[in-house]
Amino acid sequence: MGAKGGVGCSILTALLSRVMSKGEKIKMGIVDALPSDYSATPAYLSIPRPQHSLDQLLPYLDHLHSKILKNYFSTSPEGVAYIPVVRDDETKLLPADLHRLLEGLSPWYDLLFVDLSSFPSDQYSTFFEKSGSIILVSSLDPASLKSIHDWETRLLRLHFRTQDFSLVFNKQNQSQSNTLDFNGLSKPFSPLGQIPFLGVNLSLNLFENGGMNLDIEKGFESLAESLLSKFKNNPAAAPSDPAAAGIENGAEPSPAGDIPLEQINQLHQKLLEELRKSGTLKDQKNGDGVQRETLEPAAKILLDRFIHEMEIPDRGTRQQLLAETLNLAFGLGPLEKLLQDEKITEIMVNGPENIFVEKNGLIERTNARFLNEQQLRTVIERILAPIGRRIDESQPYVDGRLMDGSRVNAVIPPLSLTGPVVTIRKF
Repeated sequence: MGAKGGVGCSILTALLSRVMSKGEKIKMGIVDALPSDYSATPAYLSIPRPQHSLDQLLPYLDHLHSKILKNYFSTSPEGVAYIPVVRDDETKLLPADLHRLLEGLSPWYDLLFVDLSSFPSDQYSTFFEKSGSIILVSSLDPASLKSIHDWETRLLRLHFRTQDFSLVFNKQNQSQSNTLDFNGLSKPFSPLGQIPFLGVNLSLNLFENGGMNLDIEKGFESLAESLLSKFKNNPAAAPSDPAAAGIENGAEPSPAGDIPLEQINQLHQKLLEELRKSGTLKDQKNGDGVQRETLEPAAKILLDRFIHEMEIPDRGTRQQLLAETLNLAFGLGPLEKLLQDEKITEIMVNGPENIFVEKNGLIERTNARFLNEQQLRTVIERILAPIGRRIDESQPYVDGRLMDGSRVNAVIPPLSLTGPVVTIRKF
């Protein structure tokens, strides 16, 4: 995919596939988002305009075989298999069906390239989740280099690790310097290689002459070797068996396991320290009704950076860590999920480590807990603040009704002998 439009992503995908297929005899496939009616990729591959499209394979998905693929895919002189997603703008393919097809095709190819340049941006996250590797293409002009930084910010916000994305630089004109520090420009992405300037009329020559020439092969040789080395040295980056993926389209990663409270608390303390340094917490009181609304945007940016520095490999864990830290900083901590569960009718907290719920008429203990009594006490104060009630040693018992009609009872020492206690009866 391109860091921005016009960086040569489509032509590079086609030429890199041809070089790899010819030199290494790798079985390559390309899936093109552009309808075949006006895509230039067939010309880059030296093939006639395709007569078939990926959507036509849907009825055969459960019994694909080599003859079907040979009939439906167009093939370049080097053996690169090509197919557009649809033939024209009138045909639509649901994202769920598209990913089912891609998963069904993966076992038939050593490498299956999907050019994301023309896919809607709201589908990128699903492709990132399902792909064995993502290659970001950029030119060397200032706008493209700025787009690299924008992608870094965007990926961190979506909780993807930037080091899982490879970066390729495409030198699009002769005047661009040969002395640039490509490794430095690639940070924080993984540098994969660069494409030398191959002439101003590269596209036109491919349209008119079709065949590859020695300059093109040499220009892509180093990048092809780097990409092959990436997959050979890191089998986990290779496309996975679709049967093992088990992810429906648009779904978020599977919920991560329980995150240690100590880890959440460390992030929480680090966040509060940074917010205090910046003066953001000034005049903000615990339980302030506008606190989360005003502070959360800045807190998310800080937490995204902190979590990225922790190098946690699983995206689901990173997302859960962000959510639970924000809940602890501005919400009701571990009670948030319980309050959102419509099947739960009552929440009973008997000290920081004993949290019970009434669910479907039965009382059951949960895995949720607070790190210590102070965290629980803070949450109790947040619960009571919107209804104008307070709780302290001089008034250790509060009974009230929340804004949504739920009934709350809270008791703290010295009246309670087991630490802070709170019950919330949902109505």
